Amino acid sequence: MKTRTAPRPSSPKPASPPVSAPVRATAYSAEKVTWYWYMAAAMLITAGLYLPSLRNGLTNWDDPDYLTNNPLLDFSKTPLSAYFTTIISGNLHPLTMLSLSLDYALGRTSPEQFHRTSLLLHILNVGLVFGLCWQLSSGRSLVAFLVALWFGIHPMHVESVAWLAERKDVLYGFFFLLSLIAYWQFLKSKKWLFVGLSLLCGLLANMAKPAAVILPVVLVLLTYWYHKNLSIKQLTSTLIFFALSGYFAYITLQSQASAQAINEAYSVWERTQLGGYAFINYLLKFIWPVNLSALYGRPGAGTPFPTVFLVYTLLSVAVVSSLVWLYRRSALWFFGLAFFIVNLVLTLQLIKAVGSAAYADRYTYIAYIGLFFAIAMTIDSLYQRTQPGAFSTYGRTWKQAGLAIAAVFSVAFAWLTVQRTAIWKNSETLWTDVLKTQPFSATAYSNRALFYEQANRLEEALADYDAAVQADPKPLFRANRAYLLSRLNRPAEAEADADFLLTQNPENTVALTIKGTALVGKNQPVAAITYLEHAYRLDSTYLNTLVNLGSAYFANQQYAKATTYYQKAIARQPTNAQFLTNLGATYLQNRQYPEAAATCQKAIAQDPANGPAHMYACYALLRSGHTAEARQHAQQAQALGQTIDATIIKLL
Repeated sequence: MKTRTAPRPSSPKPASPPVSAPVRATAYSAEKVTWYWYMAAAMLITAGLYLPSLRNGLTNWDDPDYLTNNPLLDFSKTPLSAYFTTIISGNLHPLTMLSLSLDYALGRTSPEQFHRTSLLLHILNVGLVFGLCWQLSSGRSLVAFLVALWFGIHPMHVESVAWLAERKDVLYGFFFLLSLIAYWQFLKSKKWLFVGLSLLCGLLANMAKPAAVILPVVLVLLTYWYHKNLSIKQLTSTLIFFALSGYFAYITLQSQASAQAINEAYSVWERTQLGGYAFINYLLKFIWPVNLSALYGRPGAGTPFPTVFLVYTLLSVAVVSSLVWLYRRSALWFFGLAFFIVNLVLTLQLIKAVGSAAYADRYTYIAYIGLFFAIAMTIDSLYQRTQPGAFSTYGRTWKQAGLAIAAVFSVAFAWLTVQRTAIWKNSETLWTDVLKTQPFSATAYSNRALFYEQANRLEEALADYDAAVQADPKPLFRANRAYLLSRLNRPAEAEADADFLLTQNPENTVALTIKGTALVGKNQPVAAITYLEHAYRLDSTYLNTLVNLGSAYFANQQYAKATTYYQKAIARQPTNAQFLTNLGATYLQNRQYPEAAATCQKAIAQDPANGPAHMYACYALLRSGHTAEARQHAQQAQALGQTIDATIIKLL
């Protein structure tokens, strides 16, 4: 008989600490506060670094097209339909034009107002990047902070913010990011309202910049990241986005073709090398953003490409091919790298070569988010991946090391961004910086020369025009130099440039005009008229032809014809004091004294320090019997360095 033993008393389970629930609630509240302050910190750091940009002015690189010469800038003079039909710099982007017009209404031509809006949009985009990455990372505040901070302060993004002509970047980026955020909400909630919101934001993004046509492919990537796989059923909601992008892609190609912005000279193999070279440079400058430039030169079509282009093309094929390997092994890095590639692919010139640069900093504005996200998620996951126990300290060390490296790069990015922002102060600082990395850039020399010319630093301008012509004897650079030589009263040299241009193309309107202008300077008006009339028949709207035809006929004492051409020039630029002065002098020689006096007074109203206008007004008023007024203008003319005829002085 077995003896029963008493059951062993079980130990009572320890009660849960009564403070556990409050602790969890407190931790949740702290996390809520934490993400808010993380986002604010990223936005404030970005704002502080970019504040000096508000003191920058305009540059002569595309800024005139968007601002000083933009026919759409004034709301009061522009019908709404014009914003949707007028092509500016080879693109149709009505929302960008409307935003610039709003700035003009608020601050007129003050550069600070335009810079302020661009900076505000960039800061808002930092917040949107935080929100997007908060969603993509399932609420990891560190990930969202790092991506938003790097997006805000990476030196490659300075061009998009500090260059006024790139308002389209920060504006399209704003609506592009909103579209991604709304679509992620659809993926989570399955509510079609969010598809509608995403589509609306996508429409606005395309109206700001054609680069937004890539949006539906990015939405496919978001779908992959959400489900960690793809199926046809999951992608049906993106079909309408593809239709929208197809329409805008067609409009963009038509606009660029009409503006002759597409370079058809490069072969498929040459474009492939340009794309590979650009792609690897974007990766290199992502990590080490030094030696940046507003203009990266590229080889001419049909010329031998340096070996580095082939090497970078092969490397780019290897990087893109790695997506196949990553698809099954790392959803994070597949998503991050694919996001980067997709947002760059249209700028790699694989389909058509556009513009004059090998690549451009501004094209990375959205693309870098993918790489930022993959790196930030990797850093944040270093500690979480480790097992408890002996490995936890090891994992914590790796995470601390990752954060330390991230901090070093962040400080470096911040410093380089401040320096890069100062580069965009004006045309001189911009093109001087370009020449540091592109010392043979004819475009940089020519544009800096234009700045010097407008600042009346004529000898410096001529030196730069000489350097531009030496680097590239393109007709444009020869023409710019020839006009300056005429202004410096060196007609023989100007004529030599014109003759060279005419050997290239005898029907070159610009060259014919330069030749005629040089002959006027050499006091050969009859020969000048022949060339200038030829230019006028080719293009009756070319302003320089009109002005110099007036001068040629004036020199030939054909005052009636001179009057006709000066009037046509003034119709194009009604407030040009020089044109008005020339017309006043013509009236005076033709003994139309009242007209001469009235025209010279209009010129003086535009430029009170216009000595010749005061002198001509004096002569015309005296001959009209207005001696007192003539005497006043004579005194002002003399004060401005003009010599009044001794006979006139006696009559006054």
